[in-house]
Amino acid sequence: RRSSDLNFSAKYIKPVNNTTEYVHVKAWRDSISEKGTIYKAELFLDDGNIAAIAEALFVTPKSNPPSL
Repeated sequence: RRSSDLNFSAKYIKPVNNTTEYVHVKAWRDSISEKGTIYKAELFLDDGNIAAIAEALFVTPKSNPPSL
């Protein structure tokens, strides 16, 4: 099934700079409803501090009926 991002938000908390050796991302499907599916994610720095959080609402586009 096709889906598209209806709404996306990200909050940047701490920068990732040239001394950061790696980052860790945790992402999950948070909920499903008739409005769509909400996904969330967190970005962690190598020292364990959170660098960013994000949330997106994905919806299934309504298909247009075939024209005659």
